[in-house]
Amino acid sequence: MAIQRQTRRAQLPRIGVVNVDTGADQVWQSLARTAQGISNQLAPFAQKEAEDAGTNAAKAVKRQNLIEFDSEGKPKAFSLSPDFGLVASSAYDRVIERRFEESMLEELQNKSAEIANRSKNSAEYNTEYNNYLNAMDQAADGRFEEYILNTGGSILKETLTTLELKEQEQALKNAKQLSKDNIFFALRQLEQ
Repeated sequence: MAIQRQTRRAQLPRIGVVNVDTGADQVWQSLARTAQGISNQLAPFAQKEAEDAGTNAAKAVKRQNLIEFDSEGKPKAFSLSPDFGLVASSAYDRVIERRFEESMLEELQNKSAEIANRSKNSAEYNTEYNNYLNAMDQAADGRFEEYILNTGGSILKETLTTLELKEQEQALKNAKQLSKDNIFFALRQLEQ
């Protein structure tokens, strides 16, 4: 005959304790809604303050740090980025980017004018300015190198065209003067 095991199960009946609603849940939810409302009202002011901090920090960067490159090929001003939050950092980067483009354009134009004034002819200018652009390209990397190549190339073409036109005008002027001189000397010789 097989042995049967019997188990007893006992359950305790409810003893009649009723959960009382103290209203604490509603208080905490109300407090959370109030804090969220205050946060939403202050967010635009905090964002404006962060944008101003980033913009002012970017405007305070010296021009020299915008046109000199570090060992990674980035302008030094990009490496000096302070520890900001997302909004301030974005504003800083936007202003630094714009200032880099303005400063680099000015630097390239000034160097072009300096070399053009110093050069004897357009070929000398072309060689010297290309050497300058190549030196700048070696220091820069990535999008900064591309910006220098595109902007510098545009300035080179524009200035080179202007110099070549001036050379052609001068050559034409010299040819006219030589022609006048030759006619004058030829007439003088005929008179003699």
